[in-house]
Amino acid sequence: DCPSLTELKLPECTELVEVNLSSSSLESLVLHMKEVHTLHLSLVQLRQLTLSGMKSWTGGHPTVKHIVEGAPVLHSLTLVLCAALETVEFESGSLVELDLGKMSRVRSLHTVRVRAPELRTLSLPPVHVRPERDLQSFLLVAPKLVELDLSRVSPGTLSWLDLDCLGLRSFFPPQRDAFVGLNGASQWRIRSAANAANVGSDPFPQAGYGVSTSEVVRMKAAAADVFRAGRVGEAA
Repeated sequence: DCPSLTELKLPECTELVEVNLSSSSLESLVLHMKEVHTLHLSLVQLRQLTLSGMKSWTGGHPTVKHIVEGAPVLHSLTLVLCAALETVEFESGSLVELDLGKMSRVRSLHTVRVRAPELRTLSLPPVHVRPERDLQSFLLVAPKLVELDLSRVSPGTLSWLDLDCLGLRSFFPPQRDAFVGLNGASQWRIRSAANAANVGSDPFPQAGYGVSTSEVVRMKAAAADVFRAGRVGEAA
């Protein structure tokens, strides 16, 4: 442990495959690895984390959840390249920014499930290399998020979409011709090429972060008014 070290950049660790890092002072970490076998962090003051490369990393070991849990006050997480990543799933009570927009040649990402009550900024990856294997499950609990753009997601693959984002002011649904409507007060559907019968139900009710039923009903009713008025891009 280096008690005075607050910033660490390792941009060219192409031969490094195992990282076990512990610090009580580190606030910013930039780490580039060509491949990763072990990545264990115990960084109680870390606020900014950038992980880059990791060509064959699928997110199975280590999981994104395991990495985030090692940084309990993390404010910003950025993933760069990570072309083989399949799943981004975690909870964080401190995360403000999640940047997946710098991922490159995405070919396997099928699941994003994030619960982050302080999240204000979310960037998703560029267009999928294999559109037929685009996102299948997208669950987001982020009541302070104000903008969400899913226009690059193919509705033909999206089978589960669950949004609890009460602060949304701007929302772009999957593809421009996708229409999002309501079936009663408790269920969302994407009515286009998608088969999304389960949209709107939380498959993980035991998770620690969420919003009340009444808040969800209010959010969906407000969103329905926006869609009916044809103001999908800019919600009032």
